Amino acid sequence: MKAVLVAGLVALATASATGAQVTREDNRTAAGVVLKDDLDARLAAFVALAQGEYRGRWPGAFAKKPQVPEIEAWAVFKRVEAPQFSPVTLYQEVREGGPDGRIVRQRIIAFDTAPDRTHNLATFYPIMDPAAAPRADLHPERLAALSPANLPYFGRGCQMNVIGGQPTGFRILTAPTSCVIPYPDGRSRYTGMEMTFDGAGFTFQEAAYGVDGAFWAGRLETSRFTRTR
Repeated sequence: MKAVLVAGLVALATASATGAQVTREDNRTAAGVVLKDDLDARLAAFVALAQGEYRGRWPGAFAKKPQVPEIEAWAVFKRVEAPQFSPVTLYQEVREGGPDGRIVRQRIIAFDTAPDRTHNLATFYPIMDPAAAPRADLHPERLAALSPANLPYFGRGCQMNVIGGQPTGFRILTAPTSCVIPYPDGRSRYTGMEMTFDGAGFTFQEAAYGVDGAFWAGRLETSRFTRTR
């Protein structure tokens, strides 16, 4: 470790002396490091575990009911064939009350499957029009007209990382210091989101912060869902 650090400092000093541009390596892919994570196995196990139907309580702030902390909700995660997004794609839908209630969230979750990837990263594509693909878990053909070209996505720093495994469960998370989303008012928000999955269900937490670090929107408390199917 000391040799790598010294070599890096020497390279930096040489580049500074010559005026050359310094390229900082991504520490996730440091030269000479052999990654031992079995990313394909972890991703397959996570997708298999996450699929199902759930009931729980959803934040009112994300259901256009900011006057209440939570609402009763139903949720589904289902792997769907949507190669325009990724070879491994999950569909998420959350409805108020039950499977016939008002849609409060729809997401396409596309996983990076590149052979040379270093992490299991997921890109979230929100479906803003509830009429575009309702219950795509049952009717995946409704997703055919959707693609990364016509959906917004959570951009710079907002890809989420799948960690964990059996029997403790999985966690999929980002950090408010890296996920930057510009809003129409011209201000950037920094969003942190975390979900955990195990055999009993999943938990959810999401909040946005201003550049001053003050809480802006979302919910700091953890919402819990229990698997029903």
